[in-house]
Amino acid sequence: MERNQNGYPMPIARAAEVCEEDLGGLPLAYAYVPIQCWRMLYSTDEALSRGTLFEELDKPLEVYGNE
Repeated sequence: MERNQNGYPMPIARAAEVCEEDLGGLPLAYAYVPIQCWRMLYSTDEALSRGTLFEELDKPLEVYGNE
């Protein structure tokens, strides 16, 4: 695996390795990503504190799971 100047693995190299693996006939995944509307925004300070600008995305961990 290729590494960058700091010795960390390069993600693109890893992606190339994964793409060369046999998927055993499994189809690729499809993602549904709705358009994010700019509404219910936190103030700058609140957004930095919570890690998101969008109040709609600020959900407790158990909503998403911990994996």
